[in-house]
Amino acid sequence: MKELDKYFKYENNLTITGLTHELAYLYVSNLFLQKKENIIVLLSTLYEANTFFAGIKNYQQDTYLFPMDDFITSMA
Repeated sequence: MKELDKYFKYENNLTITGLTHELAYLYVSNLFLQKKENIIVLLSTLYEANTFFAGIKNYQQDTYLFPMDDFITSMA
């Protein structure tokens, strides 16, 4: 993953857009390895969260999903 360091910048308050799903998984995984801190990824829908969770599990086994039902949150 060291070859990605020349392409990815890891700075505070940096917004990353336009990555493919696979590059997003690599980015978050590499960020986790560099910072050695927990990372929270928030997504808009439960479908997106499940998709991201399934993809990131290929790179980081220490990954957890905390789903929240879209219907319950919209009703509240």
